[in-house]
Amino acid sequence: MGAIHVLDELTVSKIAAGEVVERPASVVKELIENSIDADSRRIRVEVENGGKTLIRVTDDGVGIKSDDVELAFERHATSKIRKIEDLEDLRTLGFRGEALPSIAAVARVELRTRHESEAFGTYLRVEGGRIKEHRRISWGGGTSVTVRGLFFNVPARLKSMKSVTTELRNIIDVVTNYAIINPKIKFELFHDGKLSLKTLGSGKMFDIIVTIFGKTVAKELLEISYSSDAVTVEGYISKPTAEILGRTFVYVNGRFVRNDLVESACLLYTSDAADEEDSV
Repeated sequence: MGAIHVLDELTVSKIAAGEVVERPASVVKELIENSIDADSRRIRVEVENGGKTLIRVTDDGVGIKSDDVELAFERHATSKIRKIEDLEDLRTLGFRGEALPSIAAVARVELRTRHESEAFGTYLRVEGGRIKEHRRISWGGGTSVTVRGLFFNVPARLKSMKSVTTELRNIIDVVTNYAIINPKIKFELFHDGKLSLKTLGSGKMFDIIVTIFGKTVAKELLEISYSSDAVTVEGYISKPTAEILGRTFVYVNGRFVRNDLVESACLLYTSDAADEEDSV
């Protein structure tokens, strides 16, 4: 990634997606994506009270240059694309430059970071979109973003949040989604100081499945692999007779997606395979 810059109006009009912060899990998603884009090999997620009180995502990635820290909280400021044509060869999860400013607009945010090329770190504190403090610090490397008081200045949105259990479940789902497709990254999720999820970063998707879903689920899976000039499909699918999960995880170019057509195809495959097995 290069230096952060603000996109031109034409590019913004074509890619802007609007509000990205709906609940604590939305914040976790955006921060994890930034950590992955920063080539992190370890991502630690800490939340309190289902993310209502605190969300912190810490990584060991390349960090943000000191000159770019304030700019990172400007709308449509990004290091990942420069023009709309760059989307044809996009290699990152984030690219719009909306995540950090959208989060900072509705929360109290603290950022600690040190770029790998610099000898010192940077601390930035933002409240409700306004920069309150900016100074140099001693920091080991990577980036840590702490979000407190989510929606403190948007009472209607604050009231719309669900129970701690529901919000935590959504956060666990987000971490799970990214852990499966990024087996080389070690993920840790803590809730109220207690470990909720941990992966080893072994580089093998099957190890992630065993860790998250258990050996009983893993042994009922079949590995699939298909490749052509147009597409490559890899992953795991449950045996036709297995009664497990009832969930489908679909990724396109490393990005988790929900697609009714693909999910229906997976269910159809399983159903057809079960019929063939019954006829044998």
